[in-house]
Amino acid sequence: MTATPPMRNNELREFAKTHARELVRDRRAVVAILLSFAAILALLWGMDLLITGATNRPAHLLQTSLSLVSTTGFMAVALVATTVPLVRYRSIGILRQLSTTPARRAAFLLGHVPIRAAIICAESVIILAAAIAGGSTVGDAMPLAVTLLIGGAMLLSFGYLLASRMTNLDFALQLAYIIPLVILLTSGALLPLDIYPEPIQNLFQALPSTWFVDTFNAQLHGSTPLLPLGVMWASMALMTIGIAYVSLRFYRWQRTE
Repeated sequence: MTATPPMRNNELREFAKTHARELVRDRRAVVAILLSFAAILALLWGMDLLITGATNRPAHLLQTSLSLVSTTGFMAVALVATTVPLVRYRSIGILRQLSTTPARRAAFLLGHVPIRAAIICAESVIILAAAIAGGSTVGDAMPLAVTLLIGGAMLLSFGYLLASRMTNLDFALQLAYIIPLVILLTSGALLPLDIYPEPIQNLFQALPSTWFVDTFNAQLHGSTPLLPLGVMWASMALMTIGIAYVSLRFYRWQRTE
């Protein structure tokens, strides 16, 4: 009986190492993360410098677009680096082979999380640094960090939810590029929600992705959030827990179970 917890810890540790190696070797995921986060960040920063140099006034383009940068970066991790690999494992039979071993489903999935959570944390640190460089105070960094981490966890859990039952790899790849665009258009990260008719605004404001963008922008720019900050944090945290539970509960090893 006393040997069970160490064995389970070893299993989780080995899965975490394996998943980390697989992600580093996944060229598609690495390119998607770099293009959707680092490249956009560098592009906006470069445009800031050009505009500032031409007008002799700070443009703050990067500062006003940090919700766009964070959302695209987090969604790349959630979809291209999470949903797509898990669906690929199922489509080529790796999960079916694992189902014939003593490996636990929970250990497999929990071991999949650390490297992706680490990337989201690293992206959050860079976003916080950009926010402070753009004029935010160090005192604002901690609440912003909470919003980024909860929002990143919520979007990541959505990636696991999509992967829990999907079997078509081509469809997963298509969704990995369509869903971020839809989220950017409906959350206020790319376009302000007030350009839409009021019924559409109300519909978009009910989306969890909008909660994250609205909370982040309210903290960064001093606007009024949909709900008080604590309520928004609690809502996103509860949504993350709920999605994570459903993802783990209904995740299947193979095409038919």
